[in-house]
Amino acid sequence: DWAVTTLSIEDQLFLTLMKLRLNTPILDLSVRFAICEKTVTNVSKTMLFGLHQLLHVSCKSVIPSRH
Repeated sequence: DWAVTTLSIEDQLFLTLMKLRLNTPILDLSVRFAICEKTVTNVSKTMLFGLHQLLHVSCKSVIPSRH
C-alpha cells in the first residue's frame, strides 16, 4: 500500500485541482507543498482515479442517458 502521510486529504485534493485547473508544473507543486516531485505525480494520479470512481462510475447509474 502507498499512503501519503505528509499531506492531508484536503491538501491532496487541492494539489490535484491546481494541477488540473492551472496546469501548474510538478516542480512548482512540489516546492509549494514541500514534497518530492514523484509524490506530486503519485498524489495527482491517485486522486484522479478516486475522483473518476466517485464522479463517473458511482453516478453512472443515477444519470439518465441522452438516448
